Amino acid sequence: MDWLYHMFFQRLPIRDARADSNLETLNIDERAHIRAVHRRALFLAALFDLIAYVLYYLPISWFPALFPSETVTLPFVDRAVTLAWGKLIWAFVLTYAEIYALVLLNIAGTHEIAVATGYINADTKAARAPELVRIGTAYKARVASRYGIDPYRGINHTAIFLFLFVWRLKGWIGNQLIQYSLINLGRFRSMN
Repeated sequence: MDWLYHMFFQRLPIRDARADSNLETLNIDERAHIRAVHRRALFLAALFDLIAYVLYYLPISWFPALFPSETVTLPFVDRAVTLAWGKLIWAFVLTYAEIYALVLLNIAGTHEIAVATGYINADTKAARAPELVRIGTAYKARVASRYGIDPYRGINHTAIFLFLFVWRLKGWIGNQLIQYSLINLGRFRSMN
């Protein structure tokens, strides 16, 4: 897949560079552009997630025959368990597609920030592409910390745990709300 990421990176256009000649400090335009890129990337990531939820639950509720399942009796406990293998395959396909889309979004954001800061231009893009694709794909977390951009550096481990726990809890609650809404939408549709 690495060659595909490099091909995608090379096809991204270099437009409207706001960079000045000083690479060490960011001017006002560069900072504003980077904030805009960050906000756009977060919005698109949330949109991808929402689309993935809808693409998962709506077909399952509207076309349940397309998602078969088998009832299997577990040995040693003599208990029947339903294996929804059709839903699992569908979830795997959608998860893979969403992760791939998020990686491409991250590569595009890395490219745009590199252009905005003046790190790459039309002449240096090819030479610096491997490094930026590695950063965009988060190939090595140590590379980011070597440059001093590790957001969790120096933070208490308990605080990091609590922060990530709250975010995962928030995601789980959102998942449950969306699932409940789509199940009720399917019931509403069947009543009409």
